Amino acid sequence: MKKSNGRRQEAAPTASIRMTKPISMLKNDHKKLTDLFDKFERANDARTQWEVARKAIHELKIHSAIEEELFYPSVGKIVRDEDLMNEAAEEHHVVHVLMDEINGEHLEAPVFHAKFMVLAESVRHHIKQEEGQIFTKLANYDTDLEELGAWMEERRQELDQQFQHALVGRPDRLLAPDNRGTNVTAMNRLRPVR
Repeated sequence: MKKSNGRRQEAAPTASIRMTKPISMLKNDHKKLTDLFDKFERANDARTQWEVARKAIHELKIHSAIEEELFYPSVGKIVRDEDLMNEAAEEHHVVHVLMDEINGEHLEAPVFHAKFMVLAESVRHHIKQEEGQIFTKLANYDTDLEELGAWMEERRQELDQQFQHALVGRPDRLLAPDNRGTNVTAMNRLRPVR
């Protein structure tokens, strides 16, 4: 702390404190996602599972876009581990494939449940690796990445509006078949799978 005119002024934050904003933003996303995965696993009915899955996929789309468009390109040269960054990119690819398949129509309950569980496990693995390796390598970086955090927050707001707008005016693709007005038999009616 500096002292000036009898008042205490805070010293400029260190680089590691400034770096906290983008990392803490991503860690908050990670926490939100793992909470949704846990909620899905605890759900006792198919409708709740579908709703939780929809919310998780919405959050994943935003999170992955922010990482792919802004975070990874900005920190890749800092991390200096091409294999690690390539693996993270490929893990994102797998997540996108699973999300697209889960969003597909006419997905039977057991298949939906299995795909979502694989998605959750893939994302949990990715989070562990990202926080344990990429974020750790960035902890001692001494350049101000405050602007990156601002860009990430701005992009998050744009993506949230974009994805919310995309849902307006079209049927919810993550609703149980019997909620879409189709005739289903008792054998293929959605129910939670454990």
